[in-house]
Amino acid sequence: MPDEYNVMRIIIITVCAILFFIVGILINVSIPIKISLPLIGSYMAFSVMRFNLARRITKRREHMERQIPDVLDMISVNVEAGLGFEQAILHVINNFEGPLIDEFTITYREMSMGRSRREALQQLGNRCNIEDMKTFTGAVIQAGKLGISLKNVLRTQAAAIRQSRREKIREKAMKISIKMLLPMVMFIFPVIFIMLMGP
Repeated sequence: MPDEYNVMRIIIITVCAILFFIVGILINVSIPIKISLPLIGSYMAFSVMRFNLARRITKRREHMERQIPDVLDMISVNVEAGLGFEQAILHVINNFEGPLIDEFTITYREMSMGRSRREALQQLGNRCNIEDMKTFTGAVIQAGKLGISLKNVLRTQAAAIRQSRREKIREKAMKISIKMLLPMVMFIFPVIFIMLMGP
């Protein structure tokens, strides 16, 4: 996938450079501008693709963060019902959709093909690059090392991550009131002052 994206990016940048060069020839501009137009086209294509990639990464990460509490709750419930950890992941994969489920699908396939649970979970945490997921995978790995009941660890982690999610939402809600001050100062207060001072 990264290789395909890099090839596509090179093609798009090259095409944009050629198009801008053709435009420079058609509009009959000076030679320095003809030389600079392909560079401008390449830079614009690179900037747009980079911005689009960053936006999609942010959107995907936000979606994954929203899914984490529900997915971990489901894994915890399945393990408490008597399923093994891998079977619990498979049950989640079959009943949920989304980017986080795609990552769990990769992890399940890796464990099915012989990779150890520890390595597969480490890769899962690194791919997601979300603090809650790294905490979860680290706790499961540590439970396997120390022989702690996985059921208790999953229940604790699910509750902790759900509480962390609530705190993040509460923090965002508190920031909204601060962000509303700027439009109030810019648009509402001047009108009030005009109304008070006008008469």
